[in-house]
Amino acid sequence: YSSDETIYVYGVYEMLYGYHYLKRPYELVPRAAEKVVVPTYYDKDGKELPADVDSRLIARAVYRIPIKKGMKFAPHPAFAKDDKGNYLYHHLRAEEASKLKSPLDLPARGTREVTAEDFVYGIKRMGSPVVVSPVLGMMANHIEGLKDFADNLSREAKKLRESGDTSWLDLRKYEISGVRAADRYTIEITLSGKYNQFSNWLSMAFFAPVPWEAEAFYHNEGFKENNISLATWPVGAGPFMLTKSLVNREHVLERNPNYRFEPYPCEGMPADEEKG
Repeated sequence: YSSDETIYVYGVYEMLYGYHYLKRPYELVPRAAEKVVVPTYYDKDGKELPADVDSRLIARAVYRIPIKKGMKFAPHPAFAKDDKGNYLYHHLRAEEASKLKSPLDLPARGTREVTAEDFVYGIKRMGSPVVVSPVLGMMANHIEGLKDFADNLSREAKKLRESGDTSWLDLRKYEISGVRAADRYTIEITLSGKYNQFSNWLSMAFFAPVPWEAEAFYHNEGFKENNISLATWPVGAGPFMLTKSLVNREHVLERNPNYRFEPYPCEGMPADEEKG
C-alpha cells in the first residue's frame, strides 16, 4: 500500500475493476469482472428497494459481480503437482527451503483458472492476523461480517500461538457472512447500508484474487531466512509476473504467458487524438 510498490502490485495482480485512463473524468471499467455492476438494495425486512430510494431506508447493498471465465494465474511453483495430483512444494524440508534464493529456483511450475473463491480469499486476508491490512478498519465498517471474522481469526491465531502450533492458518475454513462465491464465476459482497465509493474500492489491490496455494507454499519453514514470502514474491493473474527481486536493488517484471489479450484503448479525449 505504498507508491513504490504500486507499479508491481497493479501489474502482477488483477483487480475486479480498473480505470479508462484516456477519458476525462476517469471512467471505471471492468478488469477481472465481466461488467461494472449496480448494487441491489434491501430494507431491514429483506425487501428489495428501487435504486433511487432514500439511502436512509437501505439496510443492505448487495454487489453480485460476475468475473471473466478462463483467467489463469501466472505460472508458479505454488501450483506445481506430481502425477498423482499432490502439490510438489507445499511441504519442503526446512533444509531444502533455506537454500533457495528465489521461489523460482524450484524447477516445476503450474497454474489454474481463477475463480470467485480466489476473490473471496483475497478479501479474507484483510481480516487475517498474519497480514497487516491498512484498510481493515474502514472495510469492517461496511462489509457485513468482516469485523466478526477478523475478531474470530485473532482468537484462533492466539490459541495456535499459545499451543506452540505453527501450522498455516487456512482461511478457507472460516466464513465472512457478507462475502461469498455465489457460483464458480460470481462473487457476492454485502454491505451494511449504502456506500457509493465501494465500486472505486473494487479497483484497488485489496480486492484482487489471491490463491490459497500461494499462502500454503510460502508457509514453508526456511523461506523467511531469504526473504521469500508472498509480500516479496507475489502470485497473481495480471499481465505481468515478478521474475527477479533483489530488495531495493533490482526488480524485473516479465509478461504473464497466461494473460488474455487486452489491446490498448482506442478511445479518449478529442484533444488527445488531435495531438496524435
